[in-house]
Amino acid sequence: MPRLAAQGLRPCVARKAIEWPAMKFLIVEDEIKTASSLKRGFDEAGFVVSVARDGLDAKLQLESASFDLVVLDILLPEMDGWEVLLWLCEARLQMPVLLLTGCGGSNWELMITW
Repeated sequence: MPRLAAQGLRPCVARKAIEWPAMKFLIVEDEIKTASSLKRGFDEAGFVVSVARDGLDAKLQLESASFDLVVLDILLPEMDGWEVLLWLCEARLQMPVLLLTGCGGSNWELMITW
């Protein structure tokens, strides 16, 4: 080290890594096994995760807290995923939404790409 100082150089000092706040996700899924699997995976990755079991619960949580991402099932009781998505747009709550469905076929593909 004295040699570096004699040359006017300083050793590199390791700086503490910046710690960002964890991103908050809302999983809207009525199937308990699917919701639990998604929650566990996101928890293990360091995200803060809340779960809503139906569309009305999702709406209540979205009104009372802010989220960075919504994982939204389409086929839900009370208020389906399409209605939740429409409400998000009307309420001007801007956040990424990942749509999930267990249904397949070209009709669903057309609805999702619309």
